[in-house]
This record gives sequence, C-alpha cells and structure tokens, in this order.
Amino acid sequence: KITEYGYLVEGSIPMNTLTNMQLWQNKDKTELICALMRAEFTKTESGIDMGWIAWNDPRLPKPAFHNPKPFGTCKLVK
Repeated sequence: KITEYGYLVEGSIPMNTLTNMQLWQNKDKTELICALMRAEFTKTESGIDMGWIAWNDPRLPKPAFHNPKPFGTCKLVK
C-alpha cells in the first residue's frame, strides 16, 4: 500500500505453518530466527538502483540473503 511517507507491506503466515516447518526456536513457540530487510529503489539515469537495508549491520559488501549475519531472534508476543 502506498502511503504519504512511502509504502507499507503486510503479510501473514499461519502459526501452524511455522510449527509444521519446525521453525520455532523454543518450546513456548514464541521465538523465530528471522531477518527483516527493506528494499530501497532509486531512479538513476541508467535505470533503477536497488539497495537493501537490514535491521542490523551484517557488515557484508553486498546483500547475501543466505548468509546468517543479517538474521536475529524475533520474539512474538500476544
């Protein structure tokens, strides 16, 4: 959704899917290992420059989505 300040992306994953894929990191089913990233698109004379912003600084020379450094623990709360 385009907003006054940019855009908003929302999604949902059923809790059973996370359980079936055995992604929970604790017995209480409140912690997941995940990475949150934002794409930044800038128009240039030669096209579009795409950059990625991670929630932490993985200290990588370029985005590497299969590298564990950008990942951390997300704790789900009700």
